[in-house]
Amino acid sequence: MWTYKGKEFKSEDIDKAFGFIYIITDTESGKKYIGQKHFWSKKTVQKNKIKKKVKCESDWKRYTSSSEILKKQDKVKLKKEILFLCISKGQMNYVETLVQMDLRVLEDQATWLNGIVNMRCHHTHHKIEKIIDRDDDALKTLYAEHYIPFV
Repeated sequence: MWTYKGKEFKSEDIDKAFGFIYIITDTESGKKYIGQKHFWSKKTVQKNKIKKKVKCESDWKRYTSSSEILKKQDKVKLKKEILFLCISKGQMNYVETLVQMDLRVLEDQATWLNGIVNMRCHHTHHKIEKIIDRDDDALKTLYAEHYIPFV
């Protein structure tokens, strides 16, 4: 189950969001992972011998990141929180990388499970002022835990 601002996040809450930036915490070890996930995907359907791509909801509800360690974990021991709701893939790439760099996820392997940071973003993609919403309380707590000022 994903939470956002302390409440369960459901399909009805997606609204205009393209995807989200998340943090997953292994409640047993305390290790964390920051990533992104799209709400939507395209699948090919065939009707009357004609193939067509249609937009459908992705597997975001069951998703446990690209981290091989988290994929093997007992799902009950994972705390999954949404930090940002984003409007585009470019914005997601920018915000995810920004948070990862702020928290220095590659420098502290005792805390973070992130082993790589990828970013492909054009300067027009970030649109930081157009983020749909973010969980300021969760972000303030997260940044404070790592002694980093949150803006």
